[in-house]
Amino acid sequence: ETETETERERESAFKSVVIHQEINLLLFRFLVAVCWSLCRLTAVFLAGSMETVFPADGGDTQTSPSAETGGMRFRVEEVVESPTRSGPSLGSSPSVDGTGLAVSDAANRTIGTIGYSTAEAVPMTVFYRNQESNNRGKARPTLAELHHDTADNEVDATTHLLDGREVAAAPNTDVEAADPNAPPMVVKFGWIKGVLIRCLLNIWGVMLFLRLSWVVGQAGIGQTILIILLASVVTTLTTLSMSAICTNGEVKGGGAYYLISRSLGPEFGGAIGIIFSIANAIAVSLYVVGFAETVRDILKDNDSILTTERWDVVIVGLITVTLLLGVALIGMTWEARAQVFLLAMLLIAVVNFFVGSFIGPKSDGERLRGFSAYDSDLHAENLKPGYRKESFFSVFAVFFPAATGILAGANISGDLKNPQMAIPKGTLSAIAISSVLYIVMAWVVGACVARDATGDMFNVTDFLNATTLCNNASYDCKFGLLNTFQNMELVSGWPPLITAGIFSATLSSALASLVGAPKIFQAVCKDRLFPYIHVFAKGGGRTGTEPQRGYFLTYAIACGFIVIGELNAIAPIISNFFLLSYALINFSCFNASLAAAPGWRPAFRYYNKYLALVGGIVCLGVMFVINWWTALITLAVVTAIFLYIYYTKPKVNWGSSGEALMYSHALRLSSKLDATVEHVKNYRPQILVLTGLPPDRPDLAWFAHCLTKDVAMMMCGNILKGVEIYDRNKQIQREKNNQWLVNNKIKAFHRIVVYPDLRQGAVSLMQCAGLGKISPNIVMLGYKSDWLNCPRPDLEDYVNVIHDAFDLSFAVAILRLPGTGFFHERKADASEPAEDNDATGRRLAMSNEMSSMENIAQSTRRQAPDDMRPSSTPQFEVTSSDATVVTTASPSAGVGVGGSDDSNLVHSASRRRVQAKHDAVDRSSLFSRGKKITGTIDVYWFHDDGGLTILLPHLLTQSSQFHNCKLRVFTHGTSSKITSERLRMTTLMNKFRIEFSSVEVVTDLNKHPNAESHALTEHLPGWNELRQDDHSKQKLLRQVRIGECIRTNSKDAALVVVSLPIARKKDCSPTMYMSWLEAITVQQKMPILLVRGNQSNVITFHS
Repeated sequence: ETETETERERESAFKSVVIHQEINLLLFRFLVAVCWSLCRLTAVFLAGSMETVFPADGGDTQTSPSAETGGMRFRVEEVVESPTRSGPSLGSSPSVDGTGLAVSDAANRTIGTIGYSTAEAVPMTVFYRNQESNNRGKARPTLAELHHDTADNEVDATTHLLDGREVAAAPNTDVEAADPNAPPMVVKFGWIKGVLIRCLLNIWGVMLFLRLSWVVGQAGIGQTILIILLASVVTTLTTLSMSAICTNGEVKGGGAYYLISRSLGPEFGGAIGIIFSIANAIAVSLYVVGFAETVRDILKDNDSILTTERWDVVIVGLITVTLLLGVALIGMTWEARAQVFLLAMLLIAVVNFFVGSFIGPKSDGERLRGFSAYDSDLHAENLKPGYRKESFFSVFAVFFPAATGILAGANISGDLKNPQMAIPKGTLSAIAISSVLYIVMAWVVGACVARDATGDMFNVTDFLNATTLCNNASYDCKFGLLNTFQNMELVSGWPPLITAGIFSATLSSALASLVGAPKIFQAVCKDRLFPYIHVFAKGGGRTGTEPQRGYFLTYAIACGFIVIGELNAIAPIISNFFLLSYALINFSCFNASLAAAPGWRPAFRYYNKYLALVGGIVCLGVMFVINWWTALITLAVVTAIFLYIYYTKPKVNWGSSGEALMYSHALRLSSKLDATVEHVKNYRPQILVLTGLPPDRPDLAWFAHCLTKDVAMMMCGNILKGVEIYDRNKQIQREKNNQWLVNNKIKAFHRIVVYPDLRQGAVSLMQCAGLGKISPNIVMLGYKSDWLNCPRPDLEDYVNVIHDAFDLSFAVAILRLPGTGFFHERKADASEPAEDNDATGRRLAMSNEMSSMENIAQSTRRQAPDDMRPSSTPQFEVTSSDATVVTTASPSAGVGVGGSDDSNLVHSASRRRVQAKHDAVDRSSLFSRGKKITGTIDVYWFHDDGGLTILLPHLLTQSSQFHNCKLRVFTHGTSSKITSERLRMTTLMNKFRIEFSSVEVVTDLNKHPNAESHALTEHLPGWNELRQDDHSKQKLLRQVRIGECIRTNSKDAALVVVSLPIARKKDCSPTMYMSWLEAITVQQKMPILLVRGNQSNVITFHS
């Protein structure tokens, strides 16, 4: 019986071996079949069967990508006219408007209409392209072309005005004009080849084969799955935010840089663009070194080291990155084929791993190294965590860089057929597939490989008990999940395929970074956010758009880091660069959603602004979890680049969500401010400066800026007079350019109104300018120096504007510079050719005619007499060229009145020639930035107006220009009360907490003027209007006496501030009032500011 039982056991064992061998044979055949199928699929990809090539010029027809709307799929074909095709376009026949008048042929050549009875254009894509692009195409009819008779206003068939810029009109085509030098074909990729494959290769990477088993050994199967899901949640939230952004309009090249810059603005976008490009460039060296180290280990195992271990890595790495550069330079077609081949190799390695797990250990040596077939006891043991010198977050920090490949597809957004569809679909699919594979492989390796194994059959025969032995410090365990990174190779059916998978993962990641970094950097260079790098914006290659120069730059950076080494210390910084990009993508989505601008209409609906905010915060937290000091370095670098772009202020306009949010905040705060009750402690001088064009009167603009600085509102008013409606619209577009204010860093608004006369325009500005409580309360004018010679209506308009300001409860300030008013024009450059007097007169007359000279300031500028020109005083640190006061002859007609079309055209050309000067930074003004004015500011506070006369000089001393000036206060008193009057003013100034150097009492203000003062003012026409009573004469004599006191006491002052007299409208004519002002300011050698408040307190000494 015993022999029979033994024989049965032998037969049973033999049958088990046979069955096991048959199973292994079947699995092997299955592996061969899968490998053969993948190879055939790779061959199909290499043949280019999945590529789609689009003509760059659009051809005769253009098929738009499929769009999904309401569960239905549409394919829309737009038939457009090829630039090479001849014949009339749709709607090119002469059309007739509603009055029966034929619309001009020029308009029809430019604008495709919907029929023969209208000049209207049908909605077309070309009308809504980005106006900041250099696209030159069809333009819709302007409002003037539709609203006015084309017989009176000829429509230019070749140019259209767009926001002040003249844009040439292209032939009638709804596609972008093709570059004649560009190649005829451009390669575009779909969501599988362009996004899915790239993301899968970058997400899997070397982590799949070299680090996943170690993560399972430390965290156990349960917490490893939790780590994978947590990383997937972070990347999924980021992808949802990215999908919302990239479906909110057309996405061009630049990947994460383009998404962030167009959403958060150039500051954040430029910072991310630079660090993301650098991170990808350095990542090339990281992946190549990983490949080279694997090759070195193979050489080491076969005793084939060429030089030394380190230099073998360098040599192999340099050769590898050179080959990858060659693949990238050949073109995106071959790069995509290489990615497909590498993906096929990686998938073969994954299948090989699963097949090996079913086959089980093929020898006792593999079993002793910790590998067994699926074992329930081993699975239960590895399900729990077993941390050794690690924690959950430290292990998560090791694994998370595997999830930083989700932007691989977005990095080549410019090479995708339809980025709006491809990026969300491909990226989300890649996250789902890679997460499932990671979880399944973690479960398999945890069920097949022990945490510890000795590999020595003489020390332990049961690998389940190896952990006890390995915990003994005297014994070194070299195998198991925690002790080696080669467990995937141990489990595989054929180990060399795992090595091939590692090669595929490293090379694919390196190739993706080598292609992505130059494309991102090229997009940054095209936007000109940084100097000296625009050379890398130029494209080349077969398509004419490949960043070949960027390829060589990335290649040089990668070679440098391969030679230097020490990449392990740089790897956390690179991971943090990627994480910060993810955080900003989430914040971009949150910011855009919070602003709720009408332009935020993403087609992707499966996002939430609060989840985007959570995703951004989690990304920032993960940065510090990985390495806190590298996170600080990353934030410091980004902050430095951000501040650089913020202060350089590149000239870009992308409509960022920050601007939309700024509008929302401003609107909310303005509404809240409007509901508050005003208090004198919060008074700010909000000045409406009637400058016309600010470059024409720089002193007036600069002086007002010294008062408002950055703490109060300043508005430059420009009144256009007597211009026809159609011409007015074009002129307003030209005049709305405030580049001069921006270049000179003057924070002011520029408001243009068009009225038949000066007074109506000024009243309109005073009543309508501003928003709620942020509205002007002071009107500042330049002194009208030509009032003696100007037409009577002009003089009445000027004086009535002052009366209207008082009627509307405005304070009034009038600035007069030494000589002829306030205009202080820069001297002509010595390099400019000299003009004869006639040419100069014509040029200045044209400039006068169209630049709103009647804009409350001097309507004309005349040459000052020699005795009235300003002397070169030491208080103003200006050169001799700065002291030149240039005036012009008075035009024969008002602005735009009586001017012919020819004169308007001539002026337009002249205006464009001098615009460059106006746009430049003004340094010639007496009060411009950088000028240091020394001396005293003398304040003649004779009339209490609520404190504005003393508050404005105090504010001037807070500016950089007048910071070195001291206040001297002059007050009126009698000779018997000098001490008490001085004590009264000193006490008042101390209560106001205003610093001053001295208080002077003028006791002889009612004294009769001397003979010199009479001689200076005897020409004033006010003497001829004196009535029989002595009252009007006394008022005029009083102003003459005030002017005499100023010339006597303040001849060395840097600035004089004096109370502006108020005249009763019915009792004082405009001529008499101007005689008053002339008597005060005549032949003064310093700037004079006449100020009068609205008789309400603007300053208080109460807390």
